[in-house]
Amino acid sequence: MEAFGDASADKAIGKSFDDDFKRAEFTSLPLTLVILVIAFGALVAAGVPLLLAVSGVIATIGLLAPISQIAPVDQIDQLGDTADSCSRPRSCCYS
Repeated sequence: MEAFGDASADKAIGKSFDDDFKRAEFTSLPLTLVILVIAFGALVAAGVPLLLAVSGVIATIGLLAPISQIAPVDQIDQLGDTADSCSRPRSCCYS
């Protein structure tokens, strides 16, 4: 018999998301590179968009790191909903 509730469901879903993201990290860049090489016909031309994307992510993390030391940074959008909130209208989620 296994326990089930909000905490155990969140843990199971979180583990599933982590596993999926790890797999996506290892497959997305090589797959994107192959598609871009086919589209552009040259490795250098295909590498430029990938380098820009990677440098953009690194720059964003670098700019966010000092800000997160001053103020808390959460995964909350402008409406105050968390990233994994329900897809129903806001009035249905909060009664």
